[in-house]
Order: sequence, then structure tokens, then C-alpha cells
Amino acid sequence: MSVNVTTPPAARGGTLWVLNHPKYKELLDLKVAEDSEAFTTLVVYLDLLEVRCWTEVNTAASRELGLLYVTGRPAEGKPLTVVLPVSSQASVSHCRIHEIMKHTCVGTEPASVTLAIAESDSTVVYYRLTDGLVTPEPPDCVEDVDNKQWRRRRRRQLR
Repeated sequence: MSVNVTTPPAARGGTLWVLNHPKYKELLDLKVAEDSEAFTTLVVYLDLLEVRCWTEVNTAASRELGLLYVTGRPAEGKPLTVVLPVSSQASVSHCRIHEIMKHTCVGTEPASVTLAIAESDSTVVYYRLTDGLVTPEPPDCVEDVDNKQWRRRRRRQLR
């Protein structure tokens, strides 16, 4: 059975296990967002917890902004990350993302939010958004390719 992220399970009819999931009920009880947003948040929550093996994964709500989001750590010792679940059909403006960053990223420099875009087949794509430019992390494995090329050129010049 295909699950449509934009339509809440209750509106699709039939009995789905998700209707009885305790986290889904908890999200609905917050009465912060629509059922479809609660379902999208649950899909992202389960993906982070069970597929990506994040630690300290929790859901949170902002009544002020009217949104549900997820927090967690990608690995032990990594900083707490704010994840904003949205369906693939939703549109989010730069102003809205900036507003969310200001509200959820208090005390973190630079402010960043991970946008989790959920598709109808429960595929989730993650994009890390930061407030301003951030220097990229160096690669894990740096090959000595440049040095080899330099030696080849040098040998050719000496001939």
C-alpha cells in the first residue's frame, strides 16, 4: 500500500499501524499543526531514529510558529541538530526558514536547520541550511594526487 505523506492516515480510510503509534498520537495531542504535518513529522522521526541511527531523537513543537520539528544528534558527541519536516508538495519561503532558525537555533553558531523533505513513498531527503556562509569541513581522506602530478611535470621539464 502506498502512503501519501500529504494526506493524513485518518483521511485515507483503512486501518494503518501509524494511527496507533504513540508518537503520532503525541504529535496530534499537541494540536499545533494539521494531521498531515504530524504524519510527515512522524515519518522523519522514524527515519532518523531507526534508519539513520541518530541519538537523542525527540519531537518538539512551537505554538508561536505553528510547526512541529525534530531534534537529535547524528552521532555521539555531535551537536544537537534541528530538523524541519516538510512534504515534497509544501513550499517554504526563505523568510519562513530564517524565522524558524531564529526561534529554534538559540545559542548555536552559525544558526542552521536541516530541511527534511518527505515524499509519498516515505523517502526522505535532507538539506542542511545555514544562516550565512559556512566553511566546508575538510574531506576525510585527502589523496596526494596533486603531488604526483607535480612530480610528473617536474620530470618532463628536467628532460
